[in-house]
Amino acid sequence: MSKLAVRVAEDPSRPLGHAVIIVEGLPKTLETFEFALRRHGYPDNNLGPEGWQGPDCWLTTEEAWYSGESFKFVVGPQGSSTRWRACPTNWSCAARACRKPPG
Repeated sequence: MSKLAVRVAEDPSRPLGHAVIIVEGLPKTLETFEFALRRHGYPDNNLGPEGWQGPDCWLTTEEAWYSGESFKFVVGPQGSSTRWRACPTNWSCAARACRKPPG
């Protein structure tokens, strides 16, 4: 398993509540990609389709692309409780992906 470097960036061209997640360390041969975002220190700490929730949740993204060696994907405002802002919150991102078969 590869160690990934992950960061969140704002994109002023998108509506409020969206974020671009930038991942370093993924191969450029992905067929599928899912992610889970968790914020630590909250009872509802897993991002789900309708906002923050208790149970674990794997999500997909509708928009993803490579920029150089970086894999970027968009996270939208799932539910009204999801807010991306530059604040000192402890969070983690997990990713699982399948590579395209060679050939």
